[in-house]
Amino acid sequence: EQWMGGLLSLKVACRLLIDNPSLAPLAPRLRRGLLHLSQRGWRNLDLMELLDKVAFPMTSHLLLFLTLPYLLAWGVLPQFGQSSMAISGYWRWSYPVLTAAGLILQLLKRTGRALSRIHDALRDSLYLVGRRLHNLPAPIVS
Repeated sequence: EQWMGGLLSLKVACRLLIDNPSLAPLAPRLRRGLLHLSQRGWRNLDLMELLDKVAFPMTSHLLLFLTLPYLLAWGVLPQFGQSSMAISGYWRWSYPVLTAAGLILQLLKRTGRALSRIHDALRDSLYLVGRRLHNLPAPIVS
């Protein structure tokens, strides 16, 4: 019975990601893969493409998110002689901190891309006139 709830929630999340363009910045590659698969339809489903564009990226990120704190807490910290209290504290706070760090990294990456686009637009508006750069010498034609 619980797998049915998980399947329904996954279906709702995929549908929200496909239908709502405001959620596109959350997972652009996943959205592109889901859009491509939904455009081809269920009859023309390519299993390798589904695995390559949707299933493998999702499972790899989820496995990394779940196993990294566990391995650090119960595999690495005891090797350094940490007490069980410290290990328990790390275990308790590792998932929220990892989630916050991932969100901050995504925000920084998207901010960098936006600033780069703004920089390129300003540069092009200053130096490109009629598709020819005016701050470079004319090309030598042989």
